[in-house]
Amino acid sequence: MLFYYSATGITKALAETISERIEEPAYNIEELLKTGQFTFELKDDERLGFLIPVYFGNVPELMQKFIEQVQIKTSDKYYCYLALTYGSDCFAAPNCLMRCLLKRGLTTTAVFGIKGIDTFIPFFKIPVGEARESVDQKHNLESSFIAEQIADRTPGTHLKRGPFAHVTTLLCAPMYQMMRKTSSFVLSDKCTGCGLCARKCPMNAIEMDEATKRPKWTKPSCMLCFRCLHHCPTEAIDYGKMSEFEIKAQNGDV
Repeated sequence: MLFYYSATGITKALAETISERIEEPAYNIEELLKTGQFTFELKDDERLGFLIPVYFGNVPELMQKFIEQVQIKTSDKYYCYLALTYGSDCFAAPNCLMRCLLKRGLTTTAVFGIKGIDTFIPFFKIPVGEARESVDQKHNLESSFIAEQIADRTPGTHLKRGPFAHVTTLLCAPMYQMMRKTSSFVLSDKCTGCGLCARKCPMNAIEMDEATKRPKWTKPSCMLCFRCLHHCPTEAIDYGKMSEFEIKAQNGDV
């Protein structure tokens, strides 16, 4: 079995590739947190996996919350793997995730990672056209290769990290906390009031205003996963002026 969290769909695609190859179920932790299902039993021949996107060199808050509550009965010998998706670098995220699992009595056998599209649009430009196709093809190939390694129960660490991973993660933490303020999100006139952002927000930080029929951010901070921004069908959500500029640039408007 494998557990995953995915905000924009990249980690979900990896989870589906692995699940199909090893013929083991994939669980979306958002659904498990909603239903309160935290007890599982690992079969003797079953693998155990945890898949996450990396947020500022750390583990997403929802995955941390899930691991704090999950109870998994394992056999004496089991294969536990981690798979991380990230744009620039994973920094200390693998170690952070391993520590979270170790507190629950789970030891890690293997760590995998895929460097691909960075969806943090205030800092990075998302490729389009042929550049996007090239990244997607590379991601699909690496996903299939990782799935094969997991099927073979390959041990060890299989990802690249920049120097001073722990120091960089510590330096990123204050920036992340500062940027998590939902007051930075801006709604344009292109909003149709479909409510998709409110329904899909993993932190329940968005609600539909009954008076205006438009979404509003009701919590002071969120995970900053940008699911609302990336999934908006009319591109009506911006994060300050930075994301607005990036979206216009991709459309050739600037």
